[in-house]
Amino acid sequence: IVFNNTISGTTTTSVRNKAGMPVEYTFQLTVSNTFKGPGGSFTHMQPVITVYGPDLLDASGEPGDNITYGPDLLFDDLSGSRNINTTLSPYIGTGDVIIEYSINGGVISLDGGLNYEFEVTTIYSGTFSLTYYWCPASPLNNNIRNFAAYNKDGLVHLSWFGADEIPGVTYELEISKDGRNFTRFSTIQTGSFSNGYHTEYYQPETGSGELYFRIKRIDPSGKVEYSPVKTVQFSEGGLVYEIYPNPAVKGVKLTFDHIIRGNMEVELLNTTGQRVFQKKYFIDNQPHLTVEWIRQPPPGIYYLRAIDLNNGRQTTRRLVIK
Repeated sequence: IVFNNTISGTTTTSVRNKAGMPVEYTFQLTVSNTFKGPGGSFTHMQPVITVYGPDLLDASGEPGDNITYGPDLLFDDLSGSRNINTTLSPYIGTGDVIIEYSINGGVISLDGGLNYEFEVTTIYSGTFSLTYYWCPASPLNNNIRNFAAYNKDGLVHLSWFGADEIPGVTYELEISKDGRNFTRFSTIQTGSFSNGYHTEYYQPETGSGELYFRIKRIDPSGKVEYSPVKTVQFSEGGLVYEIYPNPAVKGVKLTFDHIIRGNMEVELLNTTGQRVFQKKYFIDNQPHLTVEWIRQPPPGIYYLRAIDLNNGRQTTRRLVIK
């Protein structure tokens, strides 16, 4: 699991002198942010330190015995990230994940003594995300290769290649509406298509969102393994495609969930939003597109945006370049 967060905070600090005489103070405000979830802390972000003063405060009870600093924007889009590889059981299954955010810190006197009291008020906002990288309990099968699923006029075409086939292998084609609960809709026995397999699924409903497909492979001994899950979209939402390989080096292959005929634009953006690659392609009734960089981008994290120029549908996906 990867946890990412971005946080902003505006702080107002009030301090009152409790001494019976005027005192010149210099104060230091320290603010830290912490995110916690099941299994422990996610991120301890670097504390933000601000120094106020020196300021002369009147004796306690006098009109000038207090001072207010701010409101000050102490942190703006402060970001943090952490990979979580252990204690993952609370995240398996369905339901809610409770994330606790706490802001901590306080005011200390750098000069003027300890006879004071303070109050800190912070208004904060931000975003966070949890990204799950999941493998099923049953391992993925290495013999199921080039598995593709795409939509053409309401008919889902599924094809794959069975490597190192042996007699007695059974393929069960499974479908799901939520990506978790799958049911079988077709069965194919080994050898029916000479290692190259193809079947179809008719979707009678239109505009019904996404469907998920996978292949269940059962060998003669009863061992069960699965293919990766493929997503096919029937609504007019974003453009659905997969990137391979990821991480990439010289380029990538995009596999769409439907047949495309027309112009497609592909952009590669770095993490600051700068475009480092852009090219238009014509796709002639294919669910695939091969993209090769004109110039090799430096290694790092990028975002690949594919835009179907025929209807304006687009989607941006994260891509790592080695």
